[in-house]
Amino acid sequence: MFLCDGPSSTESDARMNIETLRQQHDELESLTASLLAAVSSDKRQVVGSLRWRLARTLMAHLALEDRFLYPLMLGSEDARISAIAAEFRSEMGGLADAFATYMTQWSDHAIIEDWPSFCKETRTLLSELGKRMERENHEMYPLMDALQSRFDRSGSSPLIGESEKRQARPIDGRRRVGDTR
Repeated sequence: MFLCDGPSSTESDARMNIETLRQQHDELESLTASLLAAVSSDKRQVVGSLRWRLARTLMAHLALEDRFLYPLMLGSEDARISAIAAEFRSEMGGLADAFATYMTQWSDHAIIEDWPSFCKETRTLLSELGKRMERENHEMYPLMDALQSRFDRSGSSPLIGESEKRQARPIDGRRRVGDTR
């Protein structure tokens, strides 16, 4: 018995990953708003848990971008898409480093000791993160949609080459006579 019908799991993974990135942006925006509200209204008791939820979500988001989005866009035959992806990837390194420094620098003790400075730095960092997500939503993700749409119309996947597309393969994984794979 062979599998060769329907979209490949890689193609469905591409769509799922794009949707996951958008969902993570929604969650990051919500966490950012909650953290900003907490520092603006002096709700120190919730700051720690919000910061760590934000950090976990952001790290998962960055990992998905690094594993899926950037390689796909950087490998595009469209020079404009590749250039924009390279620019975004380069810029993100600085923001990711700033966020890691922020998380390390502002321990619970440091927050208690210098609440006003913590609040100021939090607002600055979250503002930069918000600008970045807005740019991704309006510049990079539409390019990703266009790239995916191009592949949908051509019947190929942005993640797999033609030689891998819909190859028949035995379910049990055993080679058959004449199988050179």
